[in-house]
Parts: sequence; structure tokens; C-alpha cells
Amino acid sequence: MLITSIRILLLFLLPSPNISSADLENFDEKGLKNIKNVKTFAGPMGMGLAKSLEYNDKKVCFYNTVDGQQKLILDKIELKCPKFLD
Repeated sequence: MLITSIRILLLFLLPSPNISSADLENFDEKGLKNIKNVKTFAGPMGMGLAKSLEYNDKKVCFYNTVDGQQKLILDKIELKCPKFLD
């Protein structure tokens, strides 16, 4: 019990080894500037269209399916994402 408590305490006190301040300084946001018009959707039981966004003159649609998340890329921004993948 004591060892578990010490592990939990150290988990909160020690910094994360994956992220350093140098990583944050060198973060490049060029890719994020091209993303526009992000919309999220909620379907029955979380299935169907989950998110749509515009990226580099294309529309990207993300779907939650039984097999996991899938992506559909449409060539024109004017097109609408279908509610479900067939």
C-alpha cells in the first residue's frame, strides 16, 4: 500500500519525460493554419459523422464506425459530408 502511494505521488510530482520545453519552442503551427471551418457532430450511439473540416481546398470528414474511425476526403469544399458511410 505504501509503495503504491509513493508511485502515485511521484507520478504527479515528476515532469513528463515525453514533453520538454525545447519541444514546445520548436512547435510548428503551419499545418494548423490551413485547417478551417471545423464542425463536430453527434449521431445515434456515437456512430456516423463525427467531425468535418476544410484543409487545403478539400473537405475532410471523420466517421465513427463499428470498425473504428474512418476518414473520407472530398475534392471540393462545397460538397457536404454524408451523415453515414455506406
